[in-house]
Amino acid sequence: MSESDPHTPRDGPSRELADAPRAEGREYVLPANAPQPRVSEEMNGHALNGRRHDGERAAPQPAPAASPNWQALFSQPSSSQILARVLEGDPLAIEQRCRARIEHLALLVDLERVVQCTMANVAYFARRYRGAPPFEVWMRQRVEAGIERVLEDEAELDRTMHAFDPPTAMHLSLGAKLGMNPRLVRPALVIFNSLPLRVRRVFYAVVVEERPIVDLPSDAFGELAVRERRLRAALSSISAMRPVGIQADDGGLDEE
Repeated sequence: MSESDPHTPRDGPSRELADAPRAEGREYVLPANAPQPRVSEEMNGHALNGRRHDGERAAPQPAPAASPNWQALFSQPSSSQILARVLEGDPLAIEQRCRARIEHLALLVDLERVVQCTMANVAYFARRYRGAPPFEVWMRQRVEAGIERVLEDEAELDRTMHAFDPPTAMHLSLGAKLGMNPRLVRPALVIFNSLPLRVRRVFYAVVVEERPIVDLPSDAFGELAVRERRLRAALSSISAMRPVGIQADDGGLDEE
């Protein structure tokens, strides 16, 4: 790999995705009200971002072990050997770190792909790492790079009209929740993941985590009228395959 390795996070604002192309036959209508999750028995146990969605919230994940022995892991003579060590038992808790970051950012991406890209990024940059920045900061940068790579890959699939490839388990699960053709979910998620964080978080809480919108705390999600508007904006954007109904107080892409 070269210094311009595609796993490297981009400079400047993160995740600036091109508008999805509009093609005839890609429009569809979502329910006017907040979606009511429909989880069939055969879907029970399927997960979005690696989480179960059978009506129960997953137990909180423990924090990664403090200060893992990265020196021993990164002392291997090649990136491929470091990758082998990182893969064996996930000693750096990369899956856990990726899951936590995806949920914090309320993104709808495939957890396994993010983990794979993050592990590759760790292995590539490990031999250059000498302890600065602090290890936890460095690992977060690697996770961000893994997420960025997957989002860019999904956007590229959409731009090249390959987004209608066979749907994954995540696409099937979300399609069932929203009453969508699963083949339309991938291009819809390119749009969703480009919406402001505050809008994504309301949708994620209601649709993915199956939490009643009236129970969401105002300090984290806004007043009820704001929550409802943001949910409608997310649904409308998915339906129209372009951002719809976004307002200034919704903030930026990853703005808290």
